[in-house]
Amino acid sequence: MYSLTLIGLIAGIVKWRVHQLQLKTRQLELLVAERTQTVQEQADKLAEMDRIKSRFFANISHEFRTPLTLILGPVEDWLSRKQSLAPETDLRRIRRNARRLLQLINQLLDLSGWNPAS
Repeated sequence: MYSLTLIGLIAGIVKWRVHQLQLKTRQLELLVAERTQTVQEQADKLAEMDRIKSRFFANISHEFRTPLTLILGPVEDWLSRKQSLAPETDLRRIRRNARRLLQLINQLLDLSGWNPAS
């Protein structure tokens, strides 16, 4: 009788402990799911911010690129004709600095992932 009572008591304790562990497991699973959702939301926000940043860089770069191209065209024409209203050294300086700025803008466009074909 004592043996059966002891076995029943041990079985009850084991069953209670298993139940407690199952509850703890469910709580941990819920916590993991909540944190996973939070991390996913943050990742989505970061991805959206990255897209906004890329569009910003592409737009700014494009806005610089267009007038720069309009400046470089006539300068190149003036230099090729050798008939200039401005001294040739000034035109060369304008061309050199405009090309330098154009290279910087192209680097910005590359960083932003902007593709002129799209």
